[in-house]
Amino acid sequence: MSEIDRIIGRNIRKARRRAGFTQEQAAELLRISPIQYGRYERGERSVSLARLCAIAETMGASMASLLEGCTPAAADGWPQELSAHQREMLAMAAALPEPAQEMIHRIYLFLRAEGGFPPISS
Repeated sequence: MSEIDRIIGRNIRKARRRAGFTQEQAAELLRISPIQYGRYERGERSVSLARLCAIAETMGASMASLLEGCTPAAADGWPQELSAHQREMLAMAAALPEPAQEMIHRIYLFLRAEGGFPPISS
């Protein structure tokens, strides 16, 4: 469990509470188990960028709010299993202004609706 995972987990929890969902409701909407969802909120499991986009959409939150507190300077805290390229991409996404993050999120939603992305796996 890295510091980045804990930060993102706290932000996911805040977004869920603002949206008025229980963990069970959020998990059902995201089509994952409540156990898996709880691991994300506690920072026990790294969240993929695709899953983070889905969480943002479900909670009505911005990507910026879910990545708040994650800065490129904290890049050493990225999980070990991520490639250098994935770490770089996440650090760049966290550094983008909110309008750019929202545009990326809209592109993701469009491509997912058009079948451009496979289903999100746990």
